[in-house]
Amino acid sequence: SEHKITLYYLDPSLVGEGEINTYFTYDDTSNQDVFAGTFTTVNFYETLEIIKQIYANMPELQTALEPFIVKGEDGMPTLMEIDIALNKLFNAISFANGTLSLDLNGSALMSELPNSILIDISSNNGLLCIDTNDIKIGDVTVSLNATVGEAPSGIITDDKFTFTPLSTASDFSSINELLLALEKTSQKRHFFIDARVDMQGSSSLLSWLKIEDKINIDIYLDVIDSKTYFKAILDRSYVVGVWKDYGGSATLYFDPDAQIIYVCHKYKKSVFSSKMTEEYVKYTVDEFMADPLNNIFDILRISDTLRNTINGETSKEKVSTATIENTFTGYTYEDSTFKFTLNLAPLTTDIKATTVDIKHDNDYNLTDLTVNVNMIDIINLSLSAKLTTNDTSYGTDTEIRAQANSSNYR
Repeated sequence: SEHKITLYYLDPSLVGEGEINTYFTYDDTSNQDVFAGTFTTVNFYETLEIIKQIYANMPELQTALEPFIVKGEDGMPTLMEIDIALNKLFNAISFANGTLSLDLNGSALMSELPNSILIDISSNNGLLCIDTNDIKIGDVTVSLNATVGEAPSGIITDDKFTFTPLSTASDFSSINELLLALEKTSQKRHFFIDARVDMQGSSSLLSWLKIEDKINIDIYLDVIDSKTYFKAILDRSYVVGVWKDYGGSATLYFDPDAQIIYVCHKYKKSVFSSKMTEEYVKYTVDEFMADPLNNIFDILRISDTLRNTINGETSKEKVSTATIENTFTGYTYEDSTFKFTLNLAPLTTDIKATTVDIKHDNDYNLTDLTVNVNMIDIINLSLSAKLTTNDTSYGTDTEIRAQANSSNYR
């Protein structure tokens, strides 16, 4: 598909600390979806240093991004230092009919790029024009057609932005605060999350459904040798008509080596007995993701009546291709809280609007997470969680190895 990017930029030396000096729109020319925002590059070098620190804090991120990162002399990612012999970068340079043509060896910059990238640079009515050929990167083919020139009248006046952004535009001037909070959290290796899930029926079919303070989740995360070990304990109190049983728990373990999820169920079959029945189930990640909704229902032990009602309203078809402009609908930052609004309908018709709020303390440590999901227009789910960190391991790797060696799982 074809996308159009429009960028208005004001030299940061002309604006004050933290003031907006950049406005952009990114839209799919085949429809009306637009991703737009404002931000500041005044603190660009501070932004780069925070990104470097996040990269240094997370070995697992270094491994994932290794093929795409250009590093400086300090071994950290950089946008300012590229040490490449010019005779290896340029295949050919020519000038004819007012056009400068460059043939670049893309593989000299990054192994994933093609050996030949054609770039034409010309001028048209005072505008700098840049055009490329089709560039294939893996299974994706991209090309660029760009023009650079003075902003039109009404956009910038007397060295100030005087335009009115789109009503859907987000202000990303707080990007450094978001990155700083991520950097502070990325220093830690051991996390505990205390969460609660509430469910509320939002249609006549499920007007009776109201679950509050009935589902509590304790999550333990240990990052050890670039691998994330995960354990979650999900407790369910008895709610009439919701579960297949009279309350219980499910303990989930994720083995990052084998990519297997282990689930240990404990539940009461009778309201008159405290005896707990145990069941053991395991999924590969591929098996779980093949039908995530029903697998979650199995973990929660949702009753057949409620499951059938929900499944009767769901659709397995994706409605379109998910892109940033049709899934990302808003971002704000206020009262130490980052707020994201997402539209997940392009991914699946089962989930509609989703909001994610992430809060930090005075030292920029992430502390609270709130997620609200509207599912298939008949259920509203909300998750609220508190995050704490620990200097020592919670021992999840040892517990997961015990599950892997257990004969209980078939």
